[in-house]
This record gives sequence, structure tokens and C-alpha cells, in this order.
Amino acid sequence: MLVRNTIKNASINVGLQYLTFKTQEIPEGRSELHLDLTSDVVEEGDPRLISGEATLHFFKTAFFVEIEFELNALLELQCDRSLDLFEYPVQTRYKVVFKADASDIADDRMAERTFASQGEELDITTDIRDSILLALPIQPIHPRFTDDEGNPVDFETQKFGFLNESETEHEIIDPRWSKLKELKEQFSHSSSSQ
Repeated sequence: MLVRNTIKNASINVGLQYLTFKTQEIPEGRSELHLDLTSDVVEEGDPRLISGEATLHFFKTAFFVEIEFELNALLELQCDRSLDLFEYPVQTRYKVVFKADASDIADDRMAERTFASQGEELDITTDIRDSILLALPIQPIHPRFTDDEGNPVDFETQKFGFLNESETEHEIIDPRWSKLKELKEQFSHSSSSQ
């Protein structure tokens, strides 16, 4: 998971699995860690992570550990309109506060989690994954179908096949519908005569 690291004001043992940190290995005060994300941050079935990097800002005191992260990622999405694959950039930030008396709440900007002891591991893998996925559009549209402001442009309805010049769309009737129409008329005549 970790390809490069830059830590300011302290050193963190970065031989940890994914985005899990032992509280005793996070230094007191402020520190920073830069990570290159790998594709296993997102799960199978999610959009494919092409590349990504995270900057983690740690702030540790005797009472809490705060981890704020900034993400820059590039994902491969499938267009809902054309089914073509395209690259979609994601930039987001999120904060997770671990403390003993936390109420385990979360919203779109931050989360509070409970931790009991100094030897406990703090795992932010799910927070990173959720932040990436929540930054994605609900209905991904390929950029060629959007205007300069990112709004979807209307598309033209295409007709396939040829029409005779004398025929209009209203005159073209499926023979099954015409047969049903005849049956309906027969039924209505027979029921009205009774």
C-alpha cells in the first residue's frame, strides 16, 4: 500500500497493513504522511482505481487522535448513456477523530470513532474508500456528452429503417395490433347486440 512516505515533525512506522495505524506509533502533536493508493483500496465491483494519492494529517494528544486526509484519485467509470469507459478525477477531504468518549457518528465531512487504549489500531481504510465512492456521480456520463460546465447535453433520437414518403409514424401499425383492434370491435358489437 505504501510506496512513499514523507513525515514532518515525527516518524511513524509505515510497515503497517493498508491504512491501519497503531496509536502508540503515531507521535504526539502534528505529523503528516503521504501515501500512494493501490487498487485494493476499492473493492471488486466498485469502479477501478487507476491511480491515487492521499495526504494524511495526524494530530495526537493524550485524549484523542485526529486524522484528516486529502485524496486525489483517478477512477475508471462506465458511462450510463453509452457504456463507454472513461477516466474520472476525484478530489476530496475527510476527518476522522478517535477518542475514548466518542459517540460513533459520521457525516459527509467527518466521523467520530471510539478507541479504548493506546495499543489499539486505528483503521481508516473504509473511510478512504467511502470518501472516494461518495465523490462519484450518481449517474456517470462520459465527458463527450457534457457541456463545458459538466451538465449533460440533450441527445438526438435516432430512427433506424426507412419510411415510405406517404407513410407517417401514425399510419404504421403492427399487424398484431390491427388484429386485436378487429377482435375488440367484434366483441363490442356482439355485447351491444345482446
